[in-house]
Amino acid sequence: RNRGTLGGSLAHADPAADWVAAMMALGAGIRLRDGRKQRTLRVDEFIRGPLSTAIEPDEIIVAVCIPELSPTARWGHAKFARKPGDFAESMALVVIDRDRGFFNAVLARRADPPTSLRQTAAGLAAGTSDDAIDAAIAADLATLEIADQDLGLHRAIIRRAVHGAAR
Repeated sequence: RNRGTLGGSLAHADPAADWVAAMMALGAGIRLRDGRKQRTLRVDEFIRGPLSTAIEPDEIIVAVCIPELSPTARWGHAKFARKPGDFAESMALVVIDRDRGFFNAVLARRADPPTSLRQTAAGLAAGTSDDAIDAAIAADLATLEIADQDLGLHRAIIRRAVHGAAR
């Protein structure tokens, strides 16, 4: 575990791993190569499900391409785990880069691949009020299969990440 690589973590596709959600929030791409060709996929295209990716049996990851953020970019990260070192029960990452026109919000949960929160990101891009962002978060959460008892946790984690990015 201490000698792992970013590419290896992405190839493993553990839904609770921080790297998968972080690279998705940053809009990263994964360059794959086999003996004949090379292709690049966005992280959200690459991750197919828990521990499942789009990598073919004869391919390897040769690069992780992370877009450069502007100096004015802001980000927020919030995570809840039962104890230090555990995988997150809930983790949210938000990236706001007004200079590049890049706005992204991602929710990661223990058993599912990270999810783009498109309505939340759109609300951040529009510069809407806190109430409108809360409504966007609720709308994004309504599209996911989440147990009622977990909704409050995920909502709070997303709000913390949004407020961290908006500071």
